[in-house]
Amino acid sequence: MKIILLFTTYFLAQVFASALYYFSVPHGADFAEYGYMLLGSYVLLYIILVKLNLVRKNSMPSWKTQRFKGLIPAATCMLLMALGVELLLKPFEFFSALQVQMFDSMKTNVLCILLLTIVGPLIEELVFREGILRQLVHHHHVNPILAVIVSALAFGIIHFNWAQGVPAFLLGILLGGLYLLSGDIRLCVVAHVINNTMALLYLYVPDMGTWQDQLSTPMVIGLGALLCSLSFYLLQLLLIPHENKKHRSRR
Repeated sequence: MKIILLFTTYFLAQVFASALYYFSVPHGADFAEYGYMLLGSYVLLYIILVKLNLVRKNSMPSWKTQRFKGLIPAATCMLLMALGVELLLKPFEFFSALQVQMFDSMKTNVLCILLLTIVGPLIEELVFREGILRQLVHHHHVNPILAVIVSALAFGIIHFNWAQGVPAFLLGILLGGLYLLSGDIRLCVVAHVINNTMALLYLYVPDMGTWQDQLSTPMVIGLGALLCSLSFYLLQLLLIPHENKKHRSRR
């Protein structure tokens, strides 16, 4: 039941922002207006998620409760993962002219930047990883791998277009795996924030990605997979010894 409510409330938040923009903003207006409405919808959605207990109130605990050795090493792993994700998704870049126009309109607006890099990733991780994925694994006892695929598929479908849906599905697979490995939604939020921030930087500095164009598609995908695998491996080293050390200290 909670899974359906999570997906439905997120869907309705998107519909509410789109309908508000369509019916209240003059045709041809700046897409930044849509960003304002989506930002407001996300704030309202967060309140609803907490009030209806669709996500845990302590899902974002203090960093003092971290399950890894240090914030900087973990953030470095997240950066490696974001670079890997960027490379993995590059072959699937097929944005329409309308989508390019929308992001170009938003990239110069402070509130829209906040939406794209902070608020959006936070809400999406709470809904799809902390909410749907956790419910599938811990409450419905679904096989973890299948649960990651289902939550990632829901994440892709909710974008309602191939240009964003396919990359969102692949990103959902990686973030779902990260959540299963760490059990810490904060790492998923940080990884998602870094990923979106890097994508935004490419809009500001298009030449940043020119070196990738010199590589063949298999090389780009292979390098992306290597960086993602390396980030997972390093993160596991940060997590598991720390947990074992705590466990031994309790004996």
